[in-house]
Amino acid sequence: MTPRKIDANDTPAALAEAIARVSDWNLPSPAQEPPSTIELITQAGAHQIYQTEVVTDYGNQKVIIRLPVSHSGQTDPSTRMGLAFGMEVANQQIAADQMLAPDIFWSDPDHQLIVMAHAEKMHSVTEDHLSHCIRGIHGLPLEGERLNLARSMERYHQLAIRRSISKGVLVDPLSSLMKEAIGRLGAEPAVGCHHDLNATNLLRGKGPVAIDWEYAAPGDPYFDVAAACAGNPQLNSDNIIGSVLGGDYDPCLWHIAKGVYSAIDLNWRAAVGQKVTRDESNNVTTYLSEVLR
Repeated sequence: MTPRKIDANDTPAALAEAIARVSDWNLPSPAQEPPSTIELITQAGAHQIYQTEVVTDYGNQKVIIRLPVSHSGQTDPSTRMGLAFGMEVANQQIAADQMLAPDIFWSDPDHQLIVMAHAEKMHSVTEDHLSHCIRGIHGLPLEGERLNLARSMERYHQLAIRRSISKGVLVDPLSSLMKEAIGRLGAEPAVGCHHDLNATNLLRGKGPVAIDWEYAAPGDPYFDVAAACAGNPQLNSDNIIGSVLGGDYDPCLWHIAKGVYSAIDLNWRAAVGQKVTRDESNNVTTYLSEVLR
């Protein structure tokens, strides 16, 4: 969408409150006054993204403010597809300390709002960019329990059914096929994982940096790479898994991870109201059946 300038006094209440508290923001240098104008630069999925510039004692500081659409009065505020907000903030800052994410200047848990450092859009994500970022994240001591893929898949399955989506077009999380596939991945040692490193979540700071840490947690490295590759279909996924895990990676686990990601993603898309088909779910189960044969 085209950036739209709006008056800071004519904003959602949560955003207005954040701007009024600019003196609390942990900026590199203190703010002289609240910004008077902000821009709505995009609405990405469940979030509205604003940009503004704060006058500080040592020059102007560009910042990004991310606000859930729910708190703009457009959707049910109880809806959150990711993990706990506090864990998201903590894990993004852990990554920021290693220059793998933008610094968080302030956050509002009541409205799930984040004020963070500005980072530039990466116009062309390369295999090297993605591999570098994934390897760095895999070395982070992220907070939280290991991401339970079975629990996530079952939750999306239940949310989709509440939307009156037929079970026949979903992938059954309790099937013996999915239990075996997810169990095989769960046997791998956990590493720090972003779990949603698609092209729009990779920006340019001093190097590649990741945003939207809603699903970040310790997890399976194969699944994390599968999710990142699915979000960057223009890249060669086999090159990326080799670059991230080395030449001795297990090809069978790699194929299992791709199938499990496709299954979870299908149920997630149905849960958020996107169209899914019976052919898609059949293709996923057929793929996993052949891999596990």
